[in-house]
Amino acid sequence: SDLSVRPSGNAYGALSVRNAKLILVGQRIGNQTPVLTAVSVNTGSLVLSQVSVLPKNGQDGISCGSQAELGLRNVSVSGPSSAARGVVAESTCLRLDVQASRFINIQGHALALLPGSTSYRIVNSAFRNCGSTNPKYGNAAVFLGQGTRGVFTYNTLYQNLDAIECGSSQRIDN
Repeated sequence: SDLSVRPSGNAYGALSVRNAKLILVGQRIGNQTPVLTAVSVNTGSLVLSQVSVLPKNGQDGISCGSQAELGLRNVSVSGPSSAARGVVAESTCLRLDVQASRFINIQGHALALLPGSTSYRIVNSAFRNCGSTNPKYGNAAVFLGQGTRGVFTYNTLYQNLDAIECGSSQRIDN
């Protein structure tokens, strides 16, 4: 099903999708987009488009869990700098597809694909001021764990603690 949300004076709470397919599209008003504090998907499919995710202190922004597929289109994920990680694909996440999205001021990994069999496509996205010296959250802006596979191309990484950390057989283009 499709859900459309409008910008609000306050951030929306956490969105959790389980056993469902959902497309959530934010309606832009001027330069304002709807803001969510956290998003998770388990045993289902979620596409987020034209929204911002602003995690709470010490919290991950977006989680792709067991038997789930997650798509991000023109999504902004940003700190406070004390947010843990931007997007986490658990080892049992099936697919992560990120296009034209921005990751700014994330304390740890902006994208963390934990070791497992997740397939991914990450294109035309930007990563700035991400990474941490705290090993709990990760020092690289992008972590492509062992066993994950896919395409990482036409992305911009700048002013990060480290750019990309990856397991074997990863392909990074452009």
